[in-house]
Amino acid sequence: MYRTLLFYCFLTTTILVQGQTAQEKTFFNLSYDNNQYLSILRVPFENMLSFDAASFSLGFEKYLSESLNLSATGSFGEVTNRGNSYAKILGFHVDLKYKLNNGKLLPATWRFGPYVSIGAGMINFEDITEGGAEGSMTELNISPEVGIDYRLSTRAKLFISTSYKINSAIRYREYSAGFGFSIKSRDNDKDGIINSRDNCPDEAGPEANNGCPYPDTDNDGVIDDEDLCPTEPGSINGCPDKDKDGVADKDDKCPDEAGKDNGCPITIDTDGDGIPDAEDKCPNEAGTVDGCPEEDPAAALVDTDNDGVPDNLDDCPTSKGSAENKGCPAIIPDLPVNTVHFESSSAEILPEYAKLLDQLAELMTQYDFNLELRGYADNTGGELYNMSLSKRRADGVKSYLMNKGISSGRIQTKAFGIKFPIANNDTENGRSLNRRTELRIVSK
Repeated sequence: MYRTLLFYCFLTTTILVQGQTAQEKTFFNLSYDNNQYLSILRVPFENMLSFDAASFSLGFEKYLSESLNLSATGSFGEVTNRGNSYAKILGFHVDLKYKLNNGKLLPATWRFGPYVSIGAGMINFEDITEGGAEGSMTELNISPEVGIDYRLSTRAKLFISTSYKINSAIRYREYSAGFGFSIKSRDNDKDGIINSRDNCPDEAGPEANNGCPYPDTDNDGVIDDEDLCPTEPGSINGCPDKDKDGVADKDDKCPDEAGKDNGCPITIDTDGDGIPDAEDKCPNEAGTVDGCPEEDPAAALVDTDNDGVPDNLDDCPTSKGSAENKGCPAIIPDLPVNTVHFESSSAEILPEYAKLLDQLAELMTQYDFNLELRGYADNTGGELYNMSLSKRRADGVKSYLMNKGISSGRIQTKAFGIKFPIANNDTENGRSLNRRTELRIVSK
């Protein structure tokens, strides 16, 4: 009876084991074993349920690849034949396990993981019959095995298995049930990278930089990984802007004169009225009222569409609009792309989004609207790292559009880290959807 209770205590204990990080690859396994003489073809169900032979195994298991694990196990206990004879055993095995849920035969995301394994080792046993001990010997033991792992979390699992022990003296079948667990590794700087793999264990940093923070060579407050001019201090994506016109010197065709778009002042005056075309509401007609000729006061009172813009200044006199849009309704186009996704731990624009962002840049040159870019990350890695990564993703889309000629003043960026996921972060597909930058049209 006490052996039956002990067996169920093992199974109950497994439910209390907690999870580990995805980086941890070593498990400790503990199992209760029931060993029975009889051939490999005969299934002695009455012996399996008897708990006559109390045996235990303790070992560790090491992840090698998606398909293979290597384990070393020590075991001790008894082999029985329901009262006719039994043997006391003490053994050690090394086993190579082939996992069927390796993404090739079965999905790697399955909690149930069937496997087959083959092992070899040494076994010492003392054979005992009703007449007494028959002697002790040590033999080389071969052990084919089949089983199923059930993953409770990344740090804990249940398993059941059956194996056949083969040596020159005795052969017997072993039935096992138990649990495996992993001890979480230390992460001093809480950046999601364990100390043994972190080149800077006391300073938080991204996995892409081996756990170390990116440097800021020019001390401008923008880390080199995000700084477009890492050796020159500046305020526009880390680049200098001598004339303070919002266009970085590297993109400014007139770096010593404040200007717009390409950084140069616009001084063209087509109608010669002394007001540059960029500020002239009537660039083809000379005038003194915002560059327009003076109108009959009566004409200035006519406002057919009652939008507050007189017809003489209204480009759409029969449709209500706004003064900012010269009396025309605001045009809000449909964006060619609303969400840009990224690879894990990356802020690089993927090729499939380049064409869509090119179309968006063309649309922004045709229509007068602003964008807000919201960066997000999945839950892989630490909080600080994910917040920085989400910012780099939003800034990466902004930089792409700026390189296509869009003014930085028309694009706002925000970073949210792992907040507001749109999919389950427990699956790879869900995490891939959460690695994103969302694009939204905003008012000026």
